[in-house]
Amino acid sequence: MNQQHLLEGLNSVGPSAERLFALLPADKLEWRPRENMRTLMEVANHLAQVPAIDLFILEGASQEAVQERERELRRVAPAELTAVWRGGVGAVSAFYGGLSDTEFMTGEGKAFYGHVAPLWSWLLDIITHTYHHRAQLFTYLKQLGLPVDMMTLYG
Repeated sequence: MNQQHLLEGLNSVGPSAERLFALLPADKLEWRPRENMRTLMEVANHLAQVPAIDLFILEGASQEAVQERERELRRVAPAELTAVWRGGVGAVSAFYGGLSDTEFMTGEGKAFYGHVAPLWSWLLDIITHTYHHRAQLFTYLKQLGLPVDMMTLYG
């Protein structure tokens, strides 16, 4: 398995993430299931930003730079969230697509918080991070009574 196979996994979450963004109710964006959890809008933004921000982190950005980039990428409109998502996936695809198999397997990324991992492992982390927050957004929408079901994710 190489980076192209794994990138297919990242790309495959796009259509369902975009369907979830389209269902965001404008009057519930500040809703959160519990006081100590993110709001609906914060979860949607986090999901949209995962590819771009995780790539930025693995490339060695400082915590301050990451926080600034997160602020710059914050959006409200579903179409804008989709654009952030697509831009991040494109950046991850370009980065990983430009690596040789050897670079992919032996190169490393280091996060500002000290995590060092091979580039192949970072790509798996980006994919699992994305799927985690897609499920979180799905659950938030389900809790709000919106018409989400398995077809929203896999249809």
